[in-house]
Amino acid sequence: MATAATSTTPRKTCVLSDVCILCGFSFVQIEKTVDGEEKTHKFHQIKLKLNSERLENIRKLTGLTDVDVTNIINAGVCRKCYRTVESVLKTESKHDSIKQKFREMALNTVKTNMLQLLSPSRKTITKRMLRSPSMPSAKKQSFDVSYVKLVKMAPFQDLTNTFISIESKRTEVTLTLVSVVTSK
Repeated sequence: MATAATSTTPRKTCVLSDVCILCGFSFVQIEKTVDGEEKTHKFHQIKLKLNSERLENIRKLTGLTDVDVTNIINAGVCRKCYRTVESVLKTESKHDSIKQKFREMALNTVKTNMLQLLSPSRKTITKRMLRSPSMPSAKKQSFDVSYVKLVKMAPFQDLTNTFISIESKRTEVTLTLVSVVTSK
């Protein structure tokens, strides 16, 4: 019975003076085993100390301006939470720039197309098409193509060794091509 009284239930104790200010993860944890032995686990490699820039970014995201963590010596934020804070702030700034671009495009459209001031003469906009609609959909055209062969050359080695006369021959071939133009 005496041995049962000396053994304790295993426990894990988190030190609240050294936690992430966003998720509450404790950077120092004390584990008590069944034998009563205490093991201290320190996770300072994933802790980022709060400087003014990090604190300002966290305040921008959370909107908590009245929370004062400057008097807490061990105040910090874990890498995972701060990486998320930076990602959200970057995404928000990207969205703001995209919104601004759309505002500028809309204002430009209103100015150039005069959407606000509709006059009787400005109810339609006429644009030039690539092909005139009055052109028939299919038109056959024939083309005469001639192929001319002017000179037949001898290999370079034969030209350098001896003098060879080259006869010029002209061959003409007439081809008739028919093209069909269709439109959809």
